Amino acid sequence: MTGDDDPGLELVEAAAVADGFGADAVRVGGAVCAVAARIEEVTINRVIGLGISEPATDAALDGIADVYGSIRHAIALAPGARPAGLAAMLRERGYEPAHAWIKFARAAADPPAPATDLRIERIGPERADEFTAVLAAGFEIPQTVTAMLSHLPGRPGWSWYLAQDGDEPVACGALFVHGRHAWLGQAATLPAHRRRGAQSALIAARIGAAAEAGAEVVVTETGEIVDDRPTISYHNILRAGFRAAYLRPNSVSPPADAAA
Repeated sequence: MTGDDDPGLELVEAAAVADGFGADAVRVGGAVCAVAARIEEVTINRVIGLGISEPATDAALDGIADVYGSIRHAIALAPGARPAGLAAMLRERGYEPAHAWIKFARAAADPPAPATDLRIERIGPERADEFTAVLAAGFEIPQTVTAMLSHLPGRPGWSWYLAQDGDEPVACGALFVHGRHAWLGQAATLPAHRRRGAQSALIAARIGAAAEAGAEVVVTETGEIVDDRPTISYHNILRAGFRAAYLRPNSVSPPADAAA
């Protein structure tokens, strides 16, 4: 297994985000800046891996500000982010605390075997539109947004899965393998088909595939439990044998019209 100080827990996610966003991902000071200029959403416009592969500097923070311009964005800070005063550096620049995420990890061996009446299928590029349609509907965002991911099926390291109710795709989830680490993400279920075990089955299928691909550690993340937010994803992850590795705070940039 791995320790919570393993940089791979963050770097595998950063690599997945960089590959997913393609030309719209910019690397600055070892971090990946995901940029979606058409979407005012800080969970999409976000920075992953800052201070992990190298200490963050004022120059790197200036570079991140230049990448986003007036686009509000979030910076995720893992506990191992360097330097130790990085959170204070962000506060000095006007970044404010936002809903934190939990990073989870588990061994790739011995995937669970949850019960569901849905059929889990690994798909190829020819069904990318079906996947992005489910992902968009599950998150209630336009498919024009999720379509940016359509190039991923068939790319090295990636596997895409759909849960089927007969011939209808009702849930989706992706796997990205990067060395000894694997990342689970891009998961959603159509509202009318929730609580049928789709995500538990998709998680299990992807853990098994990660092990077959040679990964040793599987990671994923979801929002911290707070009073007004759903917890279905959180509990699905725990049921699949993941443990909470650490809390990862998010800091959101100030509005473009904020006073200097």
